[in-house]
Amino acid sequence: MDRRTGLVAILALALFIPGLHVGDAAPKPPSFVYVHDDGTPNQVFGFSISSKGLLAALPGSPFAAGPFGEGSFGAVNSAAYSRQRRLLFVGGTDGIVVFQVAANGALTQVAGSPFASEEIQSVAVVESGPNTFVYALDPFEPSVLGFAVQPDGSLVATPGTRYAAGNFPLCLSAAGNLVVAANEGDGTLSVYRAQGDGSLVASPGTPFTVPGAFITNVAVTPSGKFVYVPDFTTGAHRVFGFAAQSATGALTPLSGSPFETAVHDSPGVLASPKPLIVAMGIPGGGGGPDLQVLRAKAAGTLKAGFSRSSGLMDLQNGAFSRNGKFMVVASGESQAIRSFQVAGSGKLTLVSTGSLPGSSELNGVVFAEP
Repeated sequence: MDRRTGLVAILALALFIPGLHVGDAAPKPPSFVYVHDDGTPNQVFGFSISSKGLLAALPGSPFAAGPFGEGSFGAVNSAAYSRQRRLLFVGGTDGIVVFQVAANGALTQVAGSPFASEEIQSVAVVESGPNTFVYALDPFEPSVLGFAVQPDGSLVATPGTRYAAGNFPLCLSAAGNLVVAANEGDGTLSVYRAQGDGSLVASPGTPFTVPGAFITNVAVTPSGKFVYVPDFTTGAHRVFGFAAQSATGALTPLSGSPFETAVHDSPGVLASPKPLIVAMGIPGGGGGPDLQVLRAKAAGTLKAGFSRSSGLMDLQNGAFSRNGKFMVVASGESQAIRSFQVAGSGKLTLVSTGSLPGSSELNGVVFAEP
């Protein structure tokens, strides 16, 4: 049988196999959203999210992560996801709990969890070639801890292990090999570059001062080029912006920073793969929006754009999908999560709502996508 005849035979056979259609694409693996409730108990709520942004609670959710979380209010990024390893990392009073993410979204703790004995406030992931590194904040011995993920999902300390941070570090954010810690106690940012072995090298000039701001959150853009910090000071309506030097990570304030927003007392900003960020906050003037889209120019400068109400009370955290098409935000007071479709203009359209019964401290929200 020649190649042409063989191909015709295969196509003919396909016509008679039930469920098989010539030209059908393989089904896309599902995507998930996880919300870390860093209170008591320490637990993770899980949802599937459809290609249209619809949320559905996963069977078995919430998943236990230990008896006690860290319990700090705000967008401190207490959860992080490794796409390369399909692992979810969450902090707590006993260290870092590592979960394996199954094909159906179910979470199973990796043997040996939790890792590290410190109280962990915030976690971040750096993927470097075949290696995955996890960094965690210890606010009480102000430092960043580094770990290398092993083939079985367990964590082993990186060379150097503990890296000095500023006074009372609360939040970590990372992209590429840039790792940034927000230090509440002295209003500074500690900036590092992750090396090939997972060790951290402090950037020249670190820590960097965020003048006059009360900071509990920081967001590094997915490109690693820019760093944004919301001001949680009572009545403040602003976000600070910095450019990160590509070789060293050293920060330079952006022209026009800080940038005004329509929301105030902002606990967090969310950095999108698209040229925009979203500031979460309290509606200005006692009413109005609690979500403010700020569009970014090529140089990183921001301009306030679309704003709206989330329909939730006291937003605590959120995240963008990898393509920036969807955004989710969560509220412990409302015990709910909501998904929004993000237009190219930055307009946010409500798509779906999920319930978070019994939740309180929603300090980490992540997408887990193929």
